[in-house]
Amino acid sequence: MANREPASAPAAELPHAPADHPDVVKARGVVTRLEQEVEQAKAALAAAEATLAAHREQAAAQLVDRLTEGEEPGTDDTRELMVAVDTAQVRLDTAVKAVDLARLRRTRALDAAKQEFGQAMRPLLLAALDEAGKAAAAAAQANERLRRVAEFAAGHGALSAAWGIVLPMPGPDALTELLEARRRAIDPPPPVKRTDSIAVRLLVPIGSINPGEITGFSIDKARDLIRGIYAEPVDPADMDRLGIKVTRFDQPQWIRLHKDFVSGHGIISLKDTVHHFDALTASRAVNLGFGEVVGEGHA
Repeated sequence: MANREPASAPAAELPHAPADHPDVVKARGVVTRLEQEVEQAKAALAAAEATLAAHREQAAAQLVDRLTEGEEPGTDDTRELMVAVDTAQVRLDTAVKAVDLARLRRTRALDAAKQEFGQAMRPLLLAALDEAGKAAAAAAQANERLRRVAEFAAGHGALSAAWGIVLPMPGPDALTELLEARRRAIDPPPPVKRTDSIAVRLLVPIGSINPGEITGFSIDKARDLIRGIYAEPVDPADMDRLGIKVTRFDQPQWIRLHKDFVSGHGIISLKDTVHHFDALTASRAVNLGFGEVVGEGHA
C-alpha cells in the first residue's frame, strides 16, 4: 500500500488587512466624500466670483452708457452677489478644514487597525512557525543521519561521491538557534520605554512634519506641544507621565492675558488685556499659561 501523507491542519482564518478594516474603510469613504466637497466648493466659489465679475463689467458698461446719454449714474446693488461669494468661500474653507480632520481620523483608524492586525496575526505566525520548525527539525535529523552514513561510506574508501548527497541545510543545533531568532522577530520582548522623550502625533504641520505623522520630542517640548494642542501623545498614559491636563473649549471664550500672546494666526495680543478668542485659541492660551477665562461682557 502506498504511503499517504497526513492531512494538513485546517488553515486558520486570516484577519482583515488593516486597509480593509471596517473603521478604515468608513474613514476613507468620509475623506473621499470631503475631497469631492472641496472640489465642488472650489467650483462654486469660481462660479460666484465669475458671476460677480460679469455683473460688474455689465454695470460698468451701463454706467458709461448712462453718462454718455446725459443720464444720472443710478445705483447698482451687488450685495447679494458679494454674499454669494462670501458664502462660497466659507463653504470652501470649512471643507478644507473638514478634509484635514478626516484625514487625521483616517490615519488614527489605520494605526489602530494595524495594531489590531498585528495582535491577531502574531499567534497565527507563531503557530505556523512552530509547524514549519517541527518539519524542519525532522528534516535536519534525517539529514544528520544521512551525513553519518555518507561519512562512514566515504571514510572506508567506498563511494567517494557519498559526501555529495548530504543536503546543504543547517544541523539540528543551528536550526534551533535559527528558529528562536525567527520567533523573537515575531514576538520580541517588550521594548524598554525611553524616559527622555515622548512619542506624539502632530495635529498641525511643524517644519517638514505633516499632521498625523508620529515623531519624538524631548519631554519639555512634548509637554508644550500637547498643552498647546499642536500634538497629542501616541500613548494616552503619557499624559499622566507628563503630569498635565489639557483644557479643550468647545465655544469661544473671553480671556484675560497675563503676558503677551501670539495666536496661531500671527496676531499679537498684549498682556493685561481681555480678548474674545475662538475655542481653539482660547484653549491654547489657557493651557500654556498665557491667560485665564473671565466672564462675559468684556467687549
